[in-house]
Amino acid sequence: MVEISRSRDRKALLSEFGKALLKINALKIGTFENSDGDITPYFIDLRKLASFPSAFSIAVDCLDSAFAEKKNNINPRYLCGIPLSGLILGSVLSYKRGIPLIYPSRAHAGSIVGLLTPGSEVLIVEDVSETGNSIKNAIQAIRSSGGVVNHALALIDRMEGADKTLSELGVFLHSFTTTEELALTLKENMSLTDEQMEALNAGTEAIN
Repeated sequence: MVEISRSRDRKALLSEFGKALLKINALKIGTFENSDGDITPYFIDLRKLASFPSAFSIAVDCLDSAFAEKKNNINPRYLCGIPLSGLILGSVLSYKRGIPLIYPSRAHAGSIVGLLTPGSEVLIVEDVSETGNSIKNAIQAIRSSGGVVNHALALIDRMEGADKTLSELGVFLHSFTTTEELALTLKENMSLTDEQMEALNAGTEAIN
């Protein structure tokens, strides 16, 4: 296990993260279709994070910070990364924390890749939670393989119903931040254009 550096103040970390997303153009404004086919006025694309080491490092610090904050309530034997971005982030968190990693198989639906000891607690790691269906599929695969799932951790929660979807399965969704909090932070820092702020607000209002 590698030594984990002292975490920065959460507010400062959130600000750095938001600015990093804008810098690498990971926050896109326009008309997009989410994984369930619904139309959204913005898209958070974390797939490109790994191509920007500085931004990727900040994202990992955010995820690790959220994990550390919940450590008293979450003590997983395994991490399960949701392909693709959740798996990439989860693999680094696995390395930092010295926790074994598994992930859902795309070739064989309903199964997992990696060694999972039956009865072991698994924490699911996702990059951006939307409706929660990707996490739901992972929960079913883990449980069918004998694992126990009570918690999931997302870097960003878009507040599109994932928490409700997971609660129906007895799983609690944690996140480092939400799109609403991220937007407010960037607005305070005057880092968002009017168009970006309007799109984020529209997305949040549509959900609520």
